[in-house]
Amino acid sequence: PLQRWGNTFDGNGHTISNVNITHTLSDGDRVFGFFNTNFNVICNLTITGTYTINNPDNLDACFIGTFTGESQGTIRNCHSYVDINAPGCDVGGIACRNFRMIEDCTNHGNLTGGSVGGIHAYGWNVENLTSETRNCTNYGRIEALDVYAGGIANANHGGAIFTNCINEGEVISVRVAGGIVGISNGNITLTDCENRGSITGQDNTGGICGQLNNGESIIITNNSNTGTVNGEPGTDDNSIGYDGRNQQ
Repeated sequence: PLQRWGNTFDGNGHTISNVNITHTLSDGDRVFGFFNTNFNVICNLTITGTYTINNPDNLDACFIGTFTGESQGTIRNCHSYVDINAPGCDVGGIACRNFRMIEDCTNHGNLTGGSVGGIHAYGWNVENLTSETRNCTNYGRIEALDVYAGGIANANHGGAIFTNCINEGEVISVRVAGGIVGISNGNITLTDCENRGSITGQDNTGGICGQLNNGESIIITNNSNTGTVNGEPGTDDNSIGYDGRNQQ
């Protein structure tokens, strides 16, 4: 992988095919993606292949994404057909940790890891960066073997924005599962999103969000849950598995 990407990479609609990688993590090597870390713009690119990530030391802070393990820039009009198997790691179909913008992207790969999101694992706001995901669709099968699974993101940490995103894929977790977001901690804006997939979890499970913890600003409007939740037809009633706004 390209270790640290600080320029604009415009794929001009091209595809990088058969990127079949087997990689073993170590203590100083916990972030993995084709560009490893993105600080600028990656756009107009498709990648196909498989990533098999070995984690022999059971590292609990490893971040795996098709295009980048960590993005503090913009990823636009990028499409993944990469199957990822990374036990014990956080996995995202486009990026793992998203600190800024992912837009107009799709994931078609089947993803397996500790916690997994179809587009990215974490939406995370830090300093002056706001995590935003818009106009993205997941088609792949998402399976979390340890904690959280989400059709778009497995977790929001403090203020991420999700707009006009769709999950078409099957989402499975041994614990918390959501059609769009697995777990949300703190502020979140989630609007005009739709789950069409099958969502299955052993703990809090919802068609839109599996576990919605409280925050100062929670905006959840105009979302649609037309898939299934633990085998039941999707409705407004099962769109959120646990709603912390209703708790004292």
